[in-house]
Amino acid sequence: MEEVYRMWFRKAMATDTGSKLFLPADNKVDAQWLKRVMEEERTAYSVVDPQGCASIAVTITFRDSRFWVVLTKRKVSPLVAYIKDSTNHVAKLNLKTDVLRMRMLSRLINNEAKTLEEVEKIVGPLSKDEKEFFNLLPTKEDEEGKDKE
Repeated sequence: MEEVYRMWFRKAMATDTGSKLFLPADNKVDAQWLKRVMEEERTAYSVVDPQGCASIAVTITFRDSRFWVVLTKRKVSPLVAYIKDSTNHVAKLNLKTDVLRMRMLSRLINNEAKTLEEVEKIVGPLSKDEKEFFNLLPTKEDEEGKDKE
């Protein structure tokens, strides 16, 4: 049965932005189970299309005396955010990342426990943002240890 729901998730991925796909559930427990199945499918499918999967919201609603799991294709890109500073100035921020490179870096660093030098040998030099994202910037303790040597 889960495979049928996974096919519905893929249908939701193919819809236009702003579209909503409603999947009926018999009760609240079934709706929570179905939501979990859809979230697991989103996680699994993010290997194929991470940006597309990030645009799918999975929610539960109660409408017409029935529980529904709703798959919504968001209009907003997950790579855009806005920041408001103390002077109430609002600025747009864009994550300018190469998704494939970030996925490869994540696998190299987290799964294979490579050193920074080994990773840079494989993928080339890492930017300061990439080093910061993966917590590869030297700490004060690291710098003090080098000074003592």
